[in-house]
Order: sequence, then structure tokens, then C-alpha cells
Amino acid sequence: MLSARQAPPTIVPLRFLLFGVACLLAASVWLLVEPGVLLGPYVRPHTVALAHLLVLGCATSICMGAMYPVVPVALDSPLHSVRLAIPHTILHLLGVIAVVPAFYAWEMRGVATGGGLILTGAVLLTYNLARTLARTPRFGVVAGSVATTLAWMLLAMALGIAMAISKLHPLLPGDPMRWLHAHAHLGVLGIFVNLILGVSLKLLPMFVLADWRERPRSWAMLAMLNGGLVLLASGIALGSRALAIVSGLLVAAGFGIYAMEIAAILRARRRAALDPGLITFLGALAAIPPTCALGFVAATIGQASLAPALRLAYAFAALFGIVIPAIVGMLYKILPFLVWHRVYGPRVGREPVPTFAQMVSPPLQTATSTLFLVALALLLAGILDAQMAPVAGGAALWLLGLLCFVGNVARAMRHWWRSPPPAARERTKP
Repeated sequence: MLSARQAPPTIVPLRFLLFGVACLLAASVWLLVEPGVLLGPYVRPHTVALAHLLVLGCATSICMGAMYPVVPVALDSPLHSVRLAIPHTILHLLGVIAVVPAFYAWEMRGVATGGGLILTGAVLLTYNLARTLARTPRFGVVAGSVATTLAWMLLAMALGIAMAISKLHPLLPGDPMRWLHAHAHLGVLGIFVNLILGVSLKLLPMFVLADWRERPRSWAMLAMLNGGLVLLASGIALGSRALAIVSGLLVAAGFGIYAMEIAAILRARRRAALDPGLITFLGALAAIPPTCALGFVAATIGQASLAPALRLAYAFAALFGIVIPAIVGMLYKILPFLVWHRVYGPRVGREPVPTFAQMVSPPLQTATSTLFLVALALLLAGILDAQMAPVAGGAALWLLGLLCFVGNVARAMRHWWRSPPPAARERTKP
């Protein structure tokens, strides 16, 4: 199991994680109230605003928060500066709060301003983690995954700001829709999928008690994913369908190697039973092949009448089928870990303490996974068929599943307000 020796104070990542969960809950309520955002043209103010509430408010916040404890612990290198996390937190939260309403009102000056705040915070995070990575005893594939994730994060955010400014003053050449699609792939593949795949190679063996050693094929996976993304984004921006397809196949090959690594880890595990959180995470990984197939069809269908719905379904499947379930599955591990070490770590050996598994409810975990899966099927069917009823029903089931997840977050967080640990009580005695 992970050691908290190198981790920063728990409050540093917790701010990001809880803000991300709050944004996910707000987005899910929004989807239930206004399911029409998933029907019709996807470049509309409300749809773009909802997408950025999910991408920047939820997924980016949680990934940023998770990197603060996971990177130092997984790479055995203390965080360079805890103080830099404070302005980063402020800049990021203010930026998200500014960007989403600005997109809703389609006010590009507000988008550029809020995006600038988020980008400035990301620069602080990148500097902080780059200095942390420089201290790691060995720069392996996990460190490479974090480094490339940070690079894609800065590039995707800078491109997003440039796109907003281009709405006011000509800046980017060519078709704006190409830049939008390139921006989306840089975000989803470059930031979220890249980070999830790389870090999971370190965390999953710890969670299932398996021995995993880095192999050349792990580096091949990272090279194919990131090299393919370079070609993919370039092909999209240049309008080269052939380049986009070839690069998509290269990314798919990287996913194939990753699947081999995960299969090897699961075969070597000493913990036979998989808890519902890990099942949720592995289910998100299982959604990668069909999502890639959907993206391939969307890229090759041209200007057919079904093309807009396919592209929206592809983006939706990437977020709701892969990124969010993977994040939820890992949060079931990371959040109890953070709270447990903060509250119960000093009490070990002095009094009975709960295990990580006892801090959440397995039935609620199972309900979350089941409801997410059914909701995803309904939502995708509604998007592809342009029907309101399955979208509305899927949105209701998704929100219900998310409420089960939020209930488990509350169960874990209630331990945070338990009485102070023995050492703290001793210090406060007169």
C-alpha cells in the first residue's frame, strides 16, 4: 500500500478533489434540467459551458488535486513547494468560476480572462511538479506520463485561450472547427487519458498486491500514445483525414500495449477479489476500444447527416464512459487514503482504527457503477437518435448514480471531523 511519507498536507489535494466533485454534481443536475444540451449542434453556448464545467471544473480539478499527493508518493520524491499550491488553488477555482458563465453568455473576453487564470495556475503546478520530478531517484514511465500530461495541459489551455481571442480578433488560421476538435483531443487524450494510463501502472499493482516491473513496452505505450496525439492533433488542424486516421491507429496500438500491461498485472495479483471501486476503474478502461471505434467512424464518415451526432456521441463517450468513471473509481481509493492518513495514521497502535474499505459503502459503489453504465447507454442512444426521452431518462439515472457516489464521498469525509489524534490532544493539554 502507498506510504504517506512524501505526501503534502491533505488539505492541498482535498480542495481540488471536493471542488471537482461539486462541479460534477452541478453538471449532472444541469444535464437533468436541460437535457436538450446533448441534442442538435454541439457548438452552442449552453453545450460548450456544460462541457467546460465537466472538463475544467470536474476532471481537471480532480486530476490536478490527485497529482499533488500521488506524484510525490508514487515517485518517492517530496513535493517541491506546498506554498505554491495555495495561489494555484485560488487561480484555478476563480478561473473555473469565471469561464463557465462566460461560455454560457458567449462572452469571449470573460472566457479568455478566466482561461488565463486557469493557465497561470497550471504553470505554477507544472513548475512545482517539474521540480518534484527532477528529484525522483529514477525517471521512469510514470514520471514520463506526468511530464507529458503537464505539457499537454499547458498546450491545450493555451490553445483554448487563443480560440477565445480569435472570436474577437483574427489569430488562428483555417477552420475554427478544426482547432476545436484538436483542442478537445489534446485535453481528453493528452491530459486525462495519458495521466490515467501512466499513473495506474504504479497504483493498480499496489491496490491489487501485484508485482509490476517497468518494461520497454511500457515506454513504447507512452511513445505511441503521445506521438500519435501529436500527429492526430496536427492532422485535425490541417484537415488531413489520412494523417488523422494513421495517428489514430498509432494511439490505438498504444492502448493495446497498455491492455497487455493491465492483463499482466491482474494475472499476477495476490488479492483475488476486486472491490467495486477498482471494477468501476477497469470498466472505464474497457470503454476505450468501443470509444476509439466510435471516433474512427466519426472521423471517416465525412459530411453525412449522422456525422454531427456521431462526433457528439464520441466526445460524450470519452468523457462519460472513460474519463469520469475512471476518476470516480480512483477517487474511491485516493480519498479514503488521504483522510485515513490524516485522521487515523497517528492513532495506529494506540486505538482501533477503520480500514480504507470500511470508510465507504460497497453497495453504494456497486449502485454507482451500475447506474452509470445504464445511463451511458441511454444517453448515447438518445444522442445518436436525437430523441429527448432516452437522454432525459439517462440524465436522471446518471444523477442518481452520482448521488450514490457523493454519499460515499460524504461517508469518507465524515471521518475528517473526528476528534483530533492522540498526539494533537497531548499537545493541547494545559
